[in-house]
Order: sequence, then C-alpha cells, then structure tokens
Amino acid sequence: MDEKFDLDEFSDIRPYNDEECLPVVKRLLDNNQLFFRLAKIAFPRITRISPTWGALISRWTIVNRLRNVKDIKSFQLVMMNWFFFRMLAKTTDGINHQWLDNPTPEDKLKQGNLLLSNHRDIAVDPAVVAHSLFMRNNPLPLVGIGDNLLSNPYVADVMKLNRGFIVQRTLESAKQMFFAMQKLSKFIHYSIGQKENVWLAQREGRAKDSRDRTSRAVIKMLKLHSGKEESWANALNPLNIRTVAISYQYDPCVIYKAKTLLEGNKKKKVGTDAADLDELVQGITGKKGMVNVVVAKSIVWQDDVTLDEVIVKLDAEIISNYKLYNSHFYCLKKLVDLGLEDEDKLTLAQKVFKPETTECKILEKSLTEKLGKEVYVTCLYIYANPILEKLSLIQDQENERRAK
Repeated sequence: MDEKFDLDEFSDIRPYNDEECLPVVKRLLDNNQLFFRLAKIAFPRITRISPTWGALISRWTIVNRLRNVKDIKSFQLVMMNWFFFRMLAKTTDGINHQWLDNPTPEDKLKQGNLLLSNHRDIAVDPAVVAHSLFMRNNPLPLVGIGDNLLSNPYVADVMKLNRGFIVQRTLESAKQMFFAMQKLSKFIHYSIGQKENVWLAQREGRAKDSRDRTSRAVIKMLKLHSGKEESWANALNPLNIRTVAISYQYDPCVIYKAKTLLEGNKKKKVGTDAADLDELVQGITGKKGMVNVVVAKSIVWQDDVTLDEVIVKLDAEIISNYKLYNSHFYCLKKLVDLGLEDEDKLTLAQKVFKPETTECKILEKSLTEKLGKEVYVTCLYIYANPILEKLSLIQDQENERRAK
C-alpha cells in the first residue's frame, strides 16, 4: 500500500501499517489487562483455578510467539495460526468452505472483492472468512469493525494489527456521520482497487434474531464515493461484491442475544465494557458444532438496477446459501409443540430442506424453560428464524413468478 493510504486522509480509520507494527506490539506486551483476558480464551482451565497463573502463562506464550514478528503479515500469521485457527479447531466440529465459482485451493483471487457477509459473531465471522481465504493462498482480508468496540485501547490495537478498519457509528451529528461514511466508502473502493479483499457485515451490528437482512444504509454508504448522479451499477460493480453466508450449528452467545432482544435493544453506553468483552470471549471459546461458509460468485449489476433490487438480490443470496442444521429444526419443532408456530411450516420445511433429524441433545440440555419462558422462547426463535426466512423467501419468489 502506498504512502497516501498510510499517511493521508484515511489515517483515522485505516489498519496499522508495517512501520507502526512493532511499537504497537510492544505496547500490547506492557498491558497486563490483555493477558488476563487472553488467558480466559487460550487457557480457560488454568485461569479458572488461578487467574494470576493463567495470565503469566498467557504472557510467556504470547511473548514467545511474537518474538519474530516484524510486520503486519507476520503478526497476522501468528495470531491466525496460533490463536484463531487453533480456537476454531478446538470449538468447532469442522468448517466447510464452499466457493460457488469453484476455484481450486491453488487459485488466487486475481482482483479485490467486497465480501458482504451475514453477521452473527463479532470475532469469529471474519475469522472463518479469513480461514477460507488462507486455505486458498489468498491474503487475509481487511475487516470492518464498529468503533463502539474500539474504545478499549488494547482491543483497538489487536483489531487494527489484524487489518481491522474502523466503521464509525457513534458520531453525534448527521453531518459528521455523512462525511465519515463518505470517507469509509472511498476507503473501501480504494482498497478493492488495490486488489485487497474486504470483509464487511451486511448490516450494522449482528443479526441477534438471526434474520439476515441487508441494511439500506450500508449499501447507500458504498455509493457515496461515486456521487448522487452515478448509477447503482457503476457505483457497485467496481467492488466485485460477493455475498457470504456463515452458518453455525450452535450459537455460544444465544442466551446473551435473547436477553438483549428482550431488553428492546436498549442503547448501551458507548464503549466496550466488561459484559461486551465477556460476550466476545464466549463467542470465541464456546462450542459451535459444524460451521458452513458459502462465498457466492461476484455479482454483475445491470445498468438499470435500483437500490431495492440490489437489497433483494443480496438478501436472497445470503438466505438461500445459509445452511440449516438439526439445531434449527429442533427449535422450530419446539415452537410448534408450544403452539407458537404452525405445524404446517415444520412439515413444509422438512419436505423442502430434508433435515437428517430434528433431535439435538446439546440444545435439549442447554435450552430449557429454567432460563425463564421469555428467554427460552426467544432462544428458540433465534435458531428457528433461518428456516422461517427461507420459507418466506420461497413464498416471495413464487409470488413473483405468478405475477409475471
């Protein structure tokens, strides 16, 4: 990347560069709070017995691992190989990667792509996409991170060393937000023009209810770089948008999400407090079962495409490519048993999607009415909603065919 990228207009949102890497790593190694937090993730058993010993082992391990780090690439290789990929191996039963244009593992992507993804987990979503790129010998992606997660200095440092760029969401005035989004749009276009892959969530924040719907604001932001008069096709085609559908068999944060939804998504104070970090840790360390990642073909938009048509296309791809597991069918069946959903929906879903089973012993043990009726039902819907979304998409497509 050139000098302008590093030093000029993107300086407040871009990731760290190679010259900044070693000073930031040194700063991280002086942060004791970081080692206590990482100990919970990397050495949970030892840390439960003795937090102090966990932090000491964490510090020794990280110092040893980072001793040969010289630049961003070498830092990422350490973090991804030792930390994230190791965590994925421990907390999943396997990750299936599917690229719908079927490149072989030896094929490198020859151009930058905007990987527009559904969003369920703060850290793991971009990690599994990075894993998919890594397995195909592609550079790890730039990753859009909301500034609400970066008020904690060591969290910000780790994210920006891992090629995270800042999506500003907490500015006070509409004018400030407009200029921030315009700069973000320009940064994304510039990065893809430099043959970088960019991971971006389809909406601001996670889909806590598991309804994967693209935010109009996100797509409008992508066009700001091009100006009002530019067509949607001319604004979006240079981005080589590929939708990404990530599906987890189990959601380690389902109870957190259910409680947040029941609280009415009340605005928290700006910043990353202990509860936010605990949920981040739970998402990384919790059991996920099988994981499925589908990366669609790059979309070529027609000249007369509208914003509404763009959003319909993106949503349809992500919902269609989302993989359903037994956990989803188990929860829909429970909702039918409770009289909250029609049995016809379950029957149709079983006929169309052909699940191997609707039994799920793990959820049977972890999701019970002991959580409280409201939390329990909300958890069931978080798992069942992907089926309901797929059925709704099928109905919409059928209605469209009939209308023609």
